[in-house]
Amino acid sequence: MKIYGFLFFIFFFGGKALCQLRLPSDSTILYVNSQLHYGFIIPHRRAIEPLVNDTNPWGISVEVSRLRYTQSAWKSCNCYSQNGIALTYFNFDNPVLGSSVNLVAFAEPYLTLRNINIMLRAGLGLSYLTKVYHWESNPDNVLFSSP
Repeated sequence: MKIYGFLFFIFFFGGKALCQLRLPSDSTILYVNSQLHYGFIIPHRRAIEPLVNDTNPWGISVEVSRLRYTQSAWKSCNCYSQNGIALTYFNFDNPVLGSSVNLVAFAEPYLTLRNINIMLRAGLGLSYLTKVYHWESNPDNVLFSSP
């Protein structure tokens, strides 16, 4: 029953909270954003099917970013770009897989094609996994090999 309430919140409230502050001096918008995630793992090999059946990972992320809305920002890439840092936690809903904590720096250009806005996010960061493959203590984890 707990999962249905969680799904209701995700689908009807978007699972997203957003706060923004416009800094008028240089046309920069500061964003503080949080998101909830819920999903599933698609098995790409038969060897991992028993491991990921009935597994629904969930996570939460908090990010701080800025959108520079200036002419110089537009001239650099013909777009406005949002840059920031995200901290995420994912629980893989499986004692063999454990969970992860991630710190990511990202850039997300806002591209416009007529009346369509396209946002592509690229990030680079660190991830720490709590349960990894070990031949003795965790031989069933064939998904993650190092922390």
